[in-house]
Amino acid sequence: MLISSFYSFEVESYNFAQDQWSLCASLNKKKGSLAGATLDNKIFAFGGGNGVDCFSDVEMYDVNVGRWIPTRSMLQKVIDAISQVTKL
Repeated sequence: MLISSFYSFEVESYNFAQDQWSLCASLNKKKGSLAGATLDNKIFAFGGGNGVDCFSDVEMYDVNVGRWIPTRSMLQKVIDAISQVTKL
């Protein structure tokens, strides 16, 4: 998954099986410097900013539905975060 470092609605997803990048549906909010993670066929984009505000919101891209779904926001606003997902 690649999330651009400038302010954008765009997110690209990488398919390892097909060795191919593709453009996902647009984020609900234009942002940059956000973090991303994947888990169970979903992409999570969280935090970031737009040059004026810093965000705590989290959006989940469901590949089966093909759109970003707002989910519960984080407790704090973050920008330039690094993410890691560990499946328990």
